[in-house]
Amino acid sequence: MKSKRAFGVISLMATVASLGAIVWVGCNLVPARLVVVSTQVEPPSARVWLGVLGLESDALVAAGVTSGQASQMLLDLQAHFVESGAAMVASIEAHNAARRTQANDDRMVRAGKSPALELLVAHRQALASTSEDRVSRVNSAFNAAVARLPVDVTQRLTLIELTRAREVPAAYRLVERTDAQWNALREALVSERQFSERGESPPDAVQALLADIRAEPTTAASLQRVATVTAAVRQALQ
Repeated sequence: MKSKRAFGVISLMATVASLGAIVWVGCNLVPARLVVVSTQVEPPSARVWLGVLGLESDALVAAGVTSGQASQMLLDLQAHFVESGAAMVASIEAHNAARRTQANDDRMVRAGKSPALELLVAHRQALASTSEDRVSRVNSAFNAAVARLPVDVTQRLTLIELTRAREVPAAYRLVERTDAQWNALREALVSERQFSERGESPPDAVQALLADIRAEPTTAASLQRVATVTAAVRQALQ
């Protein structure tokens, strides 16, 4: 079963109906080395694009992707790029250009030098059109990459991407939390790291909070995967 993913800057549509659509990755995050012209012959590199699609190794491991599955993902994504990669990159570039035009329109309006109304309308329509096309093409790339994964693994990948803005490692992003709980977790992890760098133990309250979170069955299982298979998955993606 293929998941659906909707990006809004490049947003991710949940593979289950209860998941909303948000994503951290924006189309303007396309690495500079991926900027191409319409005459590009070589397809994009699947290895480079995994991270852009929210499929970096840390997320894969936390979600339960094995090294064998990671290797297959690379092959499937590269095969998709051979057929459709250049069109996807061109679509993203077209959307970036439309965004720049829209931003320039906004600046001119604020400066009291608004373009003609018909131009403003045309530029907004172009932005909407290129956004829709970009979303569709990125969805297709994501779906091609995860097509052979078990449904539960794909769902975990989706949840990890939806919670990217929480700024905690992927292994902690598989449990639903309140805003206050996310903030407390993030601060506790930062505190733990800072004390560790000084060769000191974090405060008892920080240790207790992290111990409780790491004991959550879902989080514990994810952390175990990180500890045991990260090296193998990263090797598979080389």
